[in-house]
Amino acid sequence: MGDYHARCCERLGLKCPCLLDPIKVLESDKKGACHQGYYWVYHSPLDGVVLFDYQPTRGSLGAKTMLESFKGYLQTDGYAVYEKHGKRKDVTHLACWAHARRDRDGGPF
Repeated sequence: MGDYHARCCERLGLKCPCLLDPIKVLESDKKGACHQGYYWVYHSPLDGVVLFDYQPTRGSLGAKTMLESFKGYLQTDGYAVYEKHGKRKDVTHLACWAHARRDRDGGPF
């Protein structure tokens, strides 16, 4: 499904942030210790850019710093952090196809 989503975004020229799974991050001052972090992924197919932005939490601050000046089409999953950005006048908020189908059908995809 991820490839289908990427091809749709590319064809429509959408900029699509998506929150990936948590990642383990090694502690620099404690040998072998890890903490949980997150990669926020931003994709701009027309510009040929994919940006992996590390944030220590899933909180709204991560999306805010990247999206506060964004204008255009914003395709996201149903994560509540994106709602504020999607309601702005200069942003058209589009739903994620995979999540819309999963929510409707009650299945995993």
